Amino acid sequence: MRIIPFNLKLVNISKWSKILKLDILSSSNKAKKMIVIGDGTPDDIVVAILCHNFSCEDIVYVTKPEDKGIEALSAIRTYVEMFRQQILCYILIIDQEDLKMRELSEYIVRKLNRLGITKEAIKEEKRLFHYSCNVGNKKFQLILVINGLDSIQSESHTIEDHLLSIGIDNNVINTPTTTSINSKLLWNSLGRDKQERILSLCNNKETLRNAFPQHYRTFEILASIC
Repeated sequence: MRIIPFNLKLVNISKWSKILKLDILSSSNKAKKMIVIGDGTPDDIVVAILCHNFSCEDIVYVTKPEDKGIEALSAIRTYVEMFRQQILCYILIIDQEDLKMRELSEYIVRKLNRLGITKEAIKEEKRLFHYSCNVGNKKFQLILVINGLDSIQSESHTIEDHLLSIGIDNNVINTPTTTSINSKLLWNSLGRDKQERILSLCNNKETLRNAFPQHYRTFEILASIC
């Protein structure tokens, strides 16, 4: 799966693609699917790794709008008007943070209603919501992927939950001894060498399947949409 960066804020993907030897950047200028990164880095690096490990011929736009988290749905509403019927599926990847999943799902529904996006559920799992959507006569699929793992006892669930899980399982870092941690702060404290080692370990399909289950399922769905 290859990437077309949709704005200049994705220079991080280009940098890490070279470090991790990911062949993902497309020379095309047109795609039918879009991945919207709602929370920045290292989410963009994980997206690049996932794209590299799905070998289908798909090309996807990847963008990182100004709006963060659930508010990035506003950007998707704008993209629907911009691309009309060109984009078949939008994926939004966001952190769960300190919200309970019930609270987050209710917030998602309210936000979609305010934006005038009607939806019908195709699949609803914990941390993965797949909808068939309409804005007027424009139809598209929307998949929301919520970062976080129950196995990581973090006070705020983020993409770093998944990275720390890989680090712990591969003895790159020690299992935290406290009952609750802050995944983002712990990840940022690791230093470049350990971070790069963990990100390199991510570049394996089985590791992605185990450590990023909701993301992996989403990419399977994405690959099946044509």
